[in-house]
Amino acid sequence: AESEAAILDACAAASDAADREEAAARASLVEGAVAAGRGTAGIEATVAAVNGHRVDELLLSEGLCRDAWRCVRCGVVGAGSDGARCTACGGPIEASELGEALLRAAIIQDAKVSFFGTPLPSFEPWLARQPSPLDKFDGLAALLRF
Repeated sequence: AESEAAILDACAAASDAADREEAAARASLVEGAVAAGRGTAGIEATVAAVNGHRVDELLLSEGLCRDAWRCVRCGVVGAGSDGARCTACGGPIEASELGEALLRAAIIQDAKVSFFGTPLPSFEPWLARQPSPLDKFDGLAALLRF
């Protein structure tokens, strides 16, 4: 009889392989959607799609960590930390993290949200972050409604 540890190792390996296959399939889906004009990849295009209420599914790398801002008045999201006013309405802005700001906007717009990759756990610093299929898109992509 196999030991419990060997069975657990086999299950973990199978689960990891399935996760990698799903991530690769998702990356291919994003690439195909972008090529067909039904998706975005990268920060600038995806932020524009979220602000245009065109996102059906927002795809975020769990390792995404970038400065951003959100307009207090109209809810527009911007990447970076430039400026003191909203570029859309001129209203006041508040500092935010890009993934958090886009997640909030996507939920308000009733879009689906999916996360990819594994963040570096703060309580286990010896574990390395697993790469995300979204890393080649700066950790951010979207499938569009229209």
